[in-house]
Amino acid sequence: MSITRDEIRALCTEADRWLAEERDWLARRQVEAGSPVNESDNDAGLVFKTIDNATVEPAQPEQDWSDWERWMSGHLANFKEELFDGIAEFAVRLLAEERVVYDRRLAELRAENVELKGILATTLRQLNQTAAADVVDLSIRRRTDAA
Repeated sequence: MSITRDEIRALCTEADRWLAEERDWLARRQVEAGSPVNESDNDAGLVFKTIDNATVEPAQPEQDWSDWERWMSGHLANFKEELFDGIAEFAVRLLAEERVVYDRRLAELRAENVELKGILATTLRQLNQTAAADVVDLSIRRRTDAA
């Protein structure tokens, strides 16, 4: 697709017309708005702007913030104290909940330990009875064998 010189010329003419309308519209808008800025054109193409009410308001005196700072530091100290109390309460509750879990597990292990001690005691008792019976049998056999 190629464009001819006549089409380019027509497009440029249309763009120039549109830019002129835009300049006129902006000028009308500035006049209607009553802008305090005046623009002056010169031959060099520079625009110098002058302001009608160029007076600067005097600076306001610095406000004394010491009362505010004292009030804020007091509230921050109270907030920090409440925050620390909340964290401490959370830690105590968390430890109490965890202690319940560990106490439960410790009780299970102690019960298992008692059960194992009972099994071991029973096994040792039975082993002693069997060993004692074997010893008696051996002594009886020796007498029988010797006679």
